[in-house]
Amino acid sequence: MADDPITGQGPNSAAKCAAAHLASIVEHGDREFDEAWMRAAFARYRDTARHVTEWTNAMPAPPPERILNLIAAAGRLPPVAARFATRLSDPSDFEDCFHDPERTGAYPASVSGA
Repeated sequence: MADDPITGQGPNSAAKCAAAHLASIVEHGDREFDEAWMRAAFARYRDTARHVTEWTNAMPAPPPERILNLIAAAGRLPPVAARFATRLSDPSDFEDCFHDPERTGAYPASVSGA
């Protein structure tokens, strides 16, 4: 699986892919490595990679207003900035506060208490 480097996720993805495959190999033991194993091993990694792919695919287009508002909120609300910055290593959390329009709009207000 390859991800466009636009979000800097290549090294993170490679390390996570290697870790997922290593875990699949170790758990498999001495049994034969067949197509079913390969598909299961990839599915394990894909559960992580799908978030990276969604994040990367969101970046080439001009950001919608809700994302500009989220970035502006990060400039004035440290918890929003911290969540955004720490999620760059694990974009799975963006599903909750970045990709969903309703949640994106509600998130800054939930942090500020407004």
